[in-house]
Amino acid sequence: MKTTLFSILLALGCLPAAIIARAANPPLVVVPGEPKFTWIESDDPAVADLVRTGERHIDHVGGSLIGEVNRVLAKNSAGAAVDLLHLRNYPLPKSLEGQPHVTAIKRTSLRVRNPVNAPDEGDQLVLALIRDRMSEGLSLPELLVQRVDRPGLPVEWRVSKPIGVATRCLTCHGDKEQIPLDVQAVLELRYPEDRATGYTSNQWRGVIRISLEKPAPPAAK
Repeated sequence: MKTTLFSILLALGCLPAAIIARAANPPLVVVPGEPKFTWIESDDPAVADLVRTGERHIDHVGGSLIGEVNRVLAKNSAGAAVDLLHLRNYPLPKSLEGQPHVTAIKRTSLRVRNPVNAPDEGDQLVLALIRDRMSEGLSLPELLVQRVDRPGLPVEWRVSKPIGVATRCLTCHGDKEQIPLDVQAVLELRYPEDRATGYTSNQWRGVIRISLEKPAPPAAK
């Protein structure tokens, strides 16, 4: 990985969690109902191109976020920055011919600030697995891969990566009583249901998830 998840900063509170270590993905499980979410081993050669593309874009999102934070904070107070960050207009990357293409980018958590980022059923499975492994003192997979099947739609492939909280991010995500008053005022106004405070440095924050589709097979000649 060329870019570390320190790239994922103050706006989300992200940095590589110290607890993250390479480990096998969970056993193959199909969740009943629609859509169906299936765990896939991240080192399965059949999904190598998907994993590689997903991780590369996770790193790119991180780099873009840290760049935005530096740019916004250079001209604004922390309170003003809360309402300016989060890459609202971040474009999906263009697809390369014959390569998996990105259909969605999401940052989510069990404790979200913006309800738009609330986890769906598949995200909840990822977040619950990480939470449970942490509570048992077990190491975490560096990446989690899911296949999502929906009737009548192309297969969605998800690559998710755990992220943690950097010390610099506690200005907006730390102990609520320690957050600057101007930041508190903006949070209360913009995010009245905010749950993304009370974190400590290096604590697990959530995941960044990249959704992909495999390239269409070449047309028959």
